Amino acid sequence: MVVALGSNVGDPLGNLREAVVRLKSHGNVVTASSAYRTAPMYVLDQAEFLNAVLIMETSLGPREVLARLKETEQEIGRKAR
Repeated sequence: MVVALGSNVGDPLGNLREAVVRLKSHGNVVTASSAYRTAPMYVLDQAEFLNAVLIMETSLGPREVLARLKETEQEIGRKAR
């Protein structure tokens, strides 16, 4: 499974690192990319993003993975817009 990560609030690099640590509890993180910066899209009046991609193996189904990803976002501090 390929998972895209992104953050532009608080400590973006710390947020990405924390996300990887938390996702390891749901499967095996095979590899992760370096972090890279991108300009925001759609809502342009915000800070640029720090992004990464990881590949993980998990026994969870797609809906379970999505639920774990959403939980991880909330635990790290993402605020819904």
